[in-house]
Amino acid sequence: MPAVTYRANDIELDVVALFNSKRNPVDLDKSLVEFSIFQDLFSKGIKCELLLHDANALIDTVPIVGDETIVIQFRTPTFKKKRRYVFRVYKITDRAVVEQRAEEYVLHGISQEVMSNERKSVNKSFIDLKGSEIITAIYENYLRPTEEEYGVVKKNIGLTVQDTLQNHSIVFPGEKPFDAIDYIAGETFPEAQTQESDTPNFIFFQREDDWHFKTIDSLLEAEPVEDFFYAPANNEKPPATKEAKVIHEFQKISTFDIESQLDTIDNLENGLFAHKVETIDPILKTFTTEDFLYSRDMGEIAHLEKDKKEFGGEFLVSADSFFNIDADTSTSYYSISNVGENYSDIIPISSAVETDPQIRNPRRIHERIKFDIASRFQLSNIVLGITIPGNSDIEIGNVINVHAPMATENVDFSKKLKLLYDKKFFVTVVRHTYQKEDNVFFTKLECVKDTYAKKTVEV
Repeated sequence: MPAVTYRANDIELDVVALFNSKRNPVDLDKSLVEFSIFQDLFSKGIKCELLLHDANALIDTVPIVGDETIVIQFRTPTFKKKRRYVFRVYKITDRAVVEQRAEEYVLHGISQEVMSNERKSVNKSFIDLKGSEIITAIYENYLRPTEEEYGVVKKNIGLTVQDTLQNHSIVFPGEKPFDAIDYIAGETFPEAQTQESDTPNFIFFQREDDWHFKTIDSLLEAEPVEDFFYAPANNEKPPATKEAKVIHEFQKISTFDIESQLDTIDNLENGLFAHKVETIDPILKTFTTEDFLYSRDMGEIAHLEKDKKEFGGEFLVSADSFFNIDADTSTSYYSISNVGENYSDIIPISSAVETDPQIRNPRRIHERIKFDIASRFQLSNIVLGITIPGNSDIEIGNVINVHAPMATENVDFSKKLKLLYDKKFFVTVVRHTYQKEDNVFFTKLECVKDTYAKKTVEV
């Protein structure tokens, strides 16, 4: 048997099938026009859209009534891992008669855990447990799909949870599972050995193989998984580097769009350059204010450019910018927390320590919430949209290198990477698309950069 060779935009498509409520499969290959699979780091679950040309009345004969399951399995040729996605049908759109006996419509699917989230609620107390333990319990008891419920489910899907620091005592009075998880994400701190920074910016997201509860900082601190290269003109070759002297077909970028460069007003309104966190302690009846200043505090947050702490505050603005001065910002965030150092030392309530879980496990989120706020807003400043040959291995939360030369006619600069960007980017959105008629498989990425790669005075 001849070895499989790589061809750009090719795909090994094993399965595109629809299972009805009785678990009977229908092969959609003959009806398929196109499918797309969407992953977004900041949205729960994975979605798919299937454009079908239906000359077999599938809506009537399957029938398609919202109780069906979609299974798609494929891989990029020569890549090792096959990707298997299982979705629950939730919507049909754009239905239209295109021939006398045929219709076209878009079939929408979503992760089964999203369905579980809409069907169930968390009515439970969690006492003296770490955030990572609570997340695991919520997923296993309320979100993980079972064959009894859904018929066709994905086998062996994992749950990867970053270790968390302090214990919590929390009562959820009928919260949706995702809301309960998001609440924990806003309450807990990461264990020190799991990341370099102390920022508690946890998110809960799904990749093809696992659900993940991790901090944005831990993802930013990872090494790049792949290099991609862009040539502005069709007749140009992408500029090679010392590290990658040979550029493979799957590394070539076909489209390169700068979707966002900066928005200073948005940064000011959201408090990226400066904000306050006003905290009330309901036990001690005290009030505290923590202030965040970009030039002073951004070194406490992880960045793609790991040597940023040496830059003395030059991240998205220059060292002499007036944004580096606290002008008593009007942007404030409010929280309820426990600002006392040790409630067990307070005489009036010391006897309640063993019986009162709030006193035993005080909230500490006010200590680091300012870093969480800034770390999220910094990801909206520089946003690229790129298209690459179909790549089933790229996932949201990956760090990649994007090699893009400067847009200039100056020969001395035309082979150099964009000075402000350099190459490291963080993938937040992935869209895989297969178009059957042309037999084309491509992947679109949205990737962001939290800081510039150079001091502004060096440019």
